[in-house]
Amino acid sequence: MAPRAQLRTNPGTPGMPQAGMPVYFENFDNLPATGTGSTVDVTTYSGGVAADNETYTASPGWHGGNCMGWLLSANSTPGPAAADPCMTPGSDPAYSTNLLASQSMATALGEFQGETPTQAMDNHAVTGFTGYNGANLPSPPGGGVVVQTSPNTIPATPGHYYDISANFAAVDYVGGGAGCDYSDPQMMFSLLNGSTAIPLNSTPLDPCTAPGNKDIAVNGGNIRVATLLSNALHWTGGATMGMQLVDQNTATGGNDYAFDNPQIVDVTPQLDKSFSPASVPVGGSSALTFTITNTSELGAKTGWSFNDNLPTGLTLTGTSSTTCANATVTAPSGGTGVQVTGDLSQGMASCTVTVHVTSPATGTFTNGPSNVTANGLNPPGGSAVTFNQQLAINKTSAPAGPVSHGSVVTYTVTLSNPANTPYTGATFTDNLSGVLDVATLTGTPTATAGSVTVSGTNLTWNGNVPANGTVTVTYQVTVK
Repeated sequence: MAPRAQLRTNPGTPGMPQAGMPVYFENFDNLPATGTGSTVDVTTYSGGVAADNETYTASPGWHGGNCMGWLLSANSTPGPAAADPCMTPGSDPAYSTNLLASQSMATALGEFQGETPTQAMDNHAVTGFTGYNGANLPSPPGGGVVVQTSPNTIPATPGHYYDISANFAAVDYVGGGAGCDYSDPQMMFSLLNGSTAIPLNSTPLDPCTAPGNKDIAVNGGNIRVATLLSNALHWTGGATMGMQLVDQNTATGGNDYAFDNPQIVDVTPQLDKSFSPASVPVGGSSALTFTITNTSELGAKTGWSFNDNLPTGLTLTGTSSTTCANATVTAPSGGTGVQVTGDLSQGMASCTVTVHVTSPATGTFTNGPSNVTANGLNPPGGSAVTFNQQLAINKTSAPAGPVSHGSVVTYTVTLSNPANTPYTGATFTDNLSGVLDVATLTGTPTATAGSVTVSGTNLTWNGNVPANGTVTVTYQVTVK
């Protein structure tokens, strides 16, 4: 089965979760051609390129005999001696030997992973058939490691989020129950920072009760299969990591399983940003929205943060809002930077942070990935907002109330330019047809700058309005 799509999340689809990027994937198939080869101890196996060519270790008693820590398929040539307990009948009457039960679990995993029954007979898995280790089965800590990478050279990015998943099969002795009827595997997944194991799940994972589990009949017996997925860890370690799978159950009645396709996936959320509207008048405001989009497994991602330094010329209005969990947004009025911390809760596809920006200057301002410093988020693309020159026009009359025959009414039109650059080539026309029906133009219209002309019933002004300044146009009429 192929790993999840080998694509890092990309900006440009805010609110639409993308698959994470596997940084390690082991299918245990870096072996001789299908249908050949004997069962091998997992500690003698070396992974392929997708598994970073890692080799593996396991706790004493958890590999090397008794169907423990063996890498096999249904078509593998039996490797153990006839006297090995793996070659004797087990607890499940459906299987003549524990080896057959182990091989059946490898086949069930292949079918679970999308292979045909024939193809699945060549699927390799690692066994954990605990029934014949008895008192020699050591417990955690120090024991219970069913597989651990070595020398731990899997690439890691500090500040990113990682989870571990693997497909597990367990012998379901009766079938159809809530568990596997005797004692279920209890798996803990950890990332390794050097020699330090960092658990990713707070409680053990059980393939017999995991969401999405199913029973697959193989060779007359029942096999319970499921994908186990850890929580995501915010990685604060170095540039490389390793993986450790531990069975915390030391019981030897039941607790019989095999596993395949362990993988470490970079599940770092994606940051996007956009302006709305993208074109506004100088002195107006535009909403700058940051969208934090989860990866498709929708795991909880706690403790991410980012700083966004606005491009020169933009400032904050002081208005902000967020839908993110446990978020803190710092976006002061007049400020030029936004600081955000927050979480994505389990099952949350995305959340948003919105601030408002303004500018006294005309131009287009691009807020790109270089403006952002992020921790726990993949960088955004760019977004732009344009502030356009636009005059504010206000018209008043004096007196403002009712007038009578012979009264003189003064009209004042004020053109205001809020930009810090002059507005050149401005013009406006006032149609006086409704006024001149009942009044006559008195004297010559005036303006504090530019020129005023009258043509018929249209009064037109042309000129320039200074930066952060005004121009006043005045004219009078006498009521008939």
